[in-house]
Amino acid sequence: MGYDILVQLCFINKVDDTFQGRVEHELFQLFSDKFTWLVEGKEEEGLHIITVDGRGIGEWANEEQYIAYMEQKMDNGIFNCIYGYRLSFYAQKNKCCGRYA
Repeated sequence: MGYDILVQLCFINKVDDTFQGRVEHELFQLFSDKFTWLVEGKEEEGLHIITVDGRGIGEWANEEQYIAYMEQKMDNGIFNCIYGYRLSFYAQKNKCCGRYA
């Protein structure tokens, strides 16, 4: 069964001109065409703060499975910059072709 997944991530790192691009690259590599992402960045007090909102479909049923996948597959330099996250999982209901039985 697939799940609709809502993702909010916050990454914090020292100011680095390439950080936001590296975060975006990792997300697109890991979740390819299954997710859409809105990535925003700002600099504050010498830190680069990246916030990410995503929505997609996946086979992960809970937070532990999703985070384990990211920890396994994501570049450690990016994964270790995750400051916080919120995940929501919604089981997909069987979808009909538009006809009622």
